[in-house]
Amino acid sequence: MGLTVTRKIGETIQLDITPGTTAQELWEALQDGITIRVVHSQTTRAELDITTTKLLQISRPEQHARCMG
Repeated sequence: MGLTVTRKIGETIQLDITPGTTAQELWEALQDGITIRVVHSQTTRAELDITTTKLLQISRPEQHARCMG
């Protein structure tokens, strides 16, 4: 199981490449793909479980903005 996040309608999830990752490393790591699974949903909310390579960082854009600002 990967990272589980809850999103409302219209909210997003951002995938960023870990700094220092080469194009070749990323290509090789993504050969298994990215898995996004709906864990739970209710009216306007859904819980998603995201499993991917450690070379991708998963964040909510509002968290990303705080880190950059």
